[in-house]
Amino acid sequence: MAIEDQSTGRLRGFDNVFAMGNAVTGRGNIKESVSHSRETIVRILDTRDWERQYGYEDRIIQEEIQSAEAIQKITYELGEKKPPANAEISHILSRVAQLQGKAGYDGHYDKWIKSHLPIRLEDLSDQEN
Repeated sequence: MAIEDQSTGRLRGFDNVFAMGNAVTGRGNIKESVSHSRETIVRILDTRDWERQYGYEDRIIQEEIQSAEAIQKITYELGEKKPPANAEISHILSRVAQLQGKAGYDGHYDKWIKSHLPIRLEDLSDQEN
């Protein structure tokens, strides 16, 4: 699918389907992708008048509050826990190695990622042109 409108990420042929983040920016930078996604959502909501119709702004604010509370609770609970013992760490690392082997991961991250990439939006748009 090709992106019809770069400012909103709207996909060609769809009125209400939008690409965001690195699907539009083409970069793998998570912070930049999150920022782009937020900007895109704000632009979409501003142009669609959805906030008044569906109360999205209030819902987003509520979700932000709930997320902040959950993060605070998790942070507190992690601060109260003792670090795992060496035997437990060894067991975890052994299990990770076992699961990596099962997935065919041999310790070469870049090579493994290249051979396990999902179909990406930019690949689809290249096929259409």
